[in-house]
Amino acid sequence: MLKWIAIYQLNEIPTLLISLGTAIACFASSGAVTSYTERSYGEIIDYLLELETKYPDYAEVFSVQDKYNLPKRPELECTRANATVPCENYVIKITDEATLPDPERPELIFSGAVHGNERVGPQVVVALAELLLSHANRADGNPWLKHLVKTRTVVIIPTANAYGYNHNVRRELNFDPNRDFPYNLDSDDKCMVTMAARALNELWRDHLFQLGITFHAGTECITYEWGGKNHVMESGKSHKSPDDRSQQQLARIMSRFGGKFEDSGEYYPDGTMNDVVYAVNGGMEDWGNNA
Repeated sequence: MLKWIAIYQLNEIPTLLISLGTAIACFASSGAVTSYTERSYGEIIDYLLELETKYPDYAEVFSVQDKYNLPKRPELECTRANATVPCENYVIKITDEATLPDPERPELIFSGAVHGNERVGPQVVVALAELLLSHANRADGNPWLKHLVKTRTVVIIPTANAYGYNHNVRRELNFDPNRDFPYNLDSDDKCMVTMAARALNELWRDHLFQLGITFHAGTECITYEWGGKNHVMESGKSHKSPDDRSQQQLARIMSRFGGKFEDSGEYYPDGTMNDVVYAVNGGMEDWGNNA
């Protein structure tokens, strides 16, 4: 059963250091802030390809459309190298390729954005890819980061909603990808309309993820399952998921490790998505937890 951690962040770029085994996140909620320029859709793809070229033993970059034979829908237009092209969902997979196959190796997924106007996540997960790879085989590299690369398979999809990210809009055309997953919907044939949902579905079919982190925006919190309307009690509070205790522990550790905000003196709020944010049907997190 996948443990999904959903991180909501405002429009400030956090510094993220993640222990992929214990899901610990460290945000720059205090101290100096490093300047960072947001990458465009095309710039993200180009940079992922640069990382693959620089670290061929540890990085594989692919288009979900090419790898899983999904259509490149002409109505989903993106911009790359000043040209209009069909939107593609690019992924970088990070692991020690020389030691594969390894059926016991834990697999993890990081999603930068299912809502295209939520801009922090894609920058963070690209920075994470660079951080992991830059330490993978350095003699003076961080031994903790080297261990993660050599003992985990890390799948990063910076812009699951490629169209939305390219156009800086929440939806993919007229559809919200985070209502497009086959979980607690009126009809199972009213899902997987978006390429964002289909791309994530193919990654799920190809991997057995144990842990996932997804980014949203609009508020600041660290949340977990449940997040579906079918898991809200009459009291308005959320039911507890079967792995509620472990998810609560992960989220609380991330919140405390991140430190307190300078302005409020408070930690990141943590709890279920139902209690801290709001409940939805067709959401990625509850679907992924049960996929």
